[in-house]
Amino acid sequence: MRKHNAAVYAASVLILGGHIAGYAASTEYTVTGGQVDGANAIAVGASSNVNAVDGLAIGYEATTSAASGVALGSGSSTDRVGKSDAYIGYNPMSNTHYKVGEAGADNPALEALYEEIRQANYKVLIAEEEIERAESKKEKKRVMQMLQ
Repeated sequence: MRKHNAAVYAASVLILGGHIAGYAASTEYTVTGGQVDGANAIAVGASSNVNAVDGLAIGYEATTSAASGVALGSGSSTDRVGKSDAYIGYNPMSNTHYKVGEAGADNPALEALYEEIRQANYKVLIAEEEIERAESKKEKKRVMQMLQ
């Protein structure tokens, strides 16, 4: 694929059949067979790959190698090259930002525990809603009996 110097020109590319949409700005970029290389790059689709300073890969088994990279989707992975001090994760449950090497960063056991807690909270919420519905039905039935 033709290379573009995007210092003056920002370009976006959509390749159907290559399982990828790619975008890169302020740098040269190339898009070939599901691979995006650039300073700021995004790849979308199955088995997408990104090599960039700032990268985002979305899709089944997507990968990104970036100083600040994110990979989303089943079987996806991120290789945070450079091991910078930039934040690599955020846990909304504890409102915690993680840096490389900090306790809790990329901790699968901790994330599994948080997922169990989220599931338990969801079950409690469903039970509370069912109780409210049952009480509402009882109240409605009592009022109807009084009116008869």
